Amino acid sequence: MLKPHSCPDRRGHPDFAWLAHKMAWQRSAETGYRRPIFFYRLAMDHPDFFHASPPITTIAPPSGRLCHCLRWDAAGDRLWWADAAGDALHAWHERDGHGYRQALPDAPQLLACCASGRMLIGMSKRLCLAELRPGGRRQAPFVRTLAMIDAADQRTVIAGGRTDRAGNFVFGTRNLAPAPRAIGSFFQFSRQHGLRRLALPTVVQASAICFTGDGSRMFFADAPGGMLWQCDYDAARAAVGQVRPFAPPAAAGMTVHDALVDHDDRVWSLLVDANDGPLLACHDHRGGRRVLARLACGSATSLAFAGPGGERLLLLAREGSLREVTLPALRGLAEVPFDDRRYSKRELRFQPNPRPPGPR
Repeated sequence: MLKPHSCPDRRGHPDFAWLAHKMAWQRSAETGYRRPIFFYRLAMDHPDFFHASPPITTIAPPSGRLCHCLRWDAAGDRLWWADAAGDALHAWHERDGHGYRQALPDAPQLLACCASGRMLIGMSKRLCLAELRPGGRRQAPFVRTLAMIDAADQRTVIAGGRTDRAGNFVFGTRNLAPAPRAIGSFFQFSRQHGLRRLALPTVVQASAICFTGDGSRMFFADAPGGMLWQCDYDAARAAVGQVRPFAPPAAAGMTVHDALVDHDDRVWSLLVDANDGPLLACHDHRGGRRVLARLACGSATSLAFAGPGGERLLLLAREGSLREVTLPALRGLAEVPFDDRRYSKRELRFQPNPRPPGPR
């Protein structure tokens, strides 16, 4: 068991119990000699943060050009992500270490695993249910369009989204204009009620949608603003209330790319600075910052908890490489699959779908 280690640059707080949980070697620029570098952490109930980047390991090579929306499929023991530039989905099997590419008829913007084993995919202006066909990149999947999203407004496309704790899909849209205005909206989609708009403020780009363990609180962001927001959430009525700030941006110019909630209702968010790269932040249930770590990985677009107990935190880079962040005592909260079991066989007449017209 590691013993408490005092931190020399926190002299104003001598009672803080730091733990040295990792050690690496770094060559000093002044002397030329190697010196040990310790990665310190605090207990999560302390209002402080990392001073050094946590160790990051690459576990899968690059797979595309514009990859995002990393999702852990617990039933299939694999990771899925979207490649918008390559019109494809990618999967990585953890056990055998092999990748798989599934071609799509349109650019995927977001996705969610379904209770039946299918995949719910947001493609630009429509939500689709897909029967994937393993075996080749040229084989088109069987796709069924479930809903069109703002079909009359060509300025927006589907952006970030995630299933809530009741198995409904909650997502938003983003403005495609070079100098965008806040015209993006938030929606909930379910089999019982179809598409319902959530009464949330309009945004330039919806992102960081996630929910507490009991599903009563929703977190979201307008990506360019850098602010995490929260609201009360009722899944059955698709009702929201008491919209209020949750966590301010760590610094000016930050963009919020993704967010997750762990087992203790702490919110982990991926922030990106155009100049300094990605940051990993963690806030407690009241919005107090507990962790702020700079990630030495170049680029990152999405986060996911993986493993049987959600003990692994994985990053997806823009070019599609998978990386694992080493963090101690992590307990993630499993994703709830989209509830597609109420669809009848008559409703789901899957056919290979051609590419639809519209923005990309």
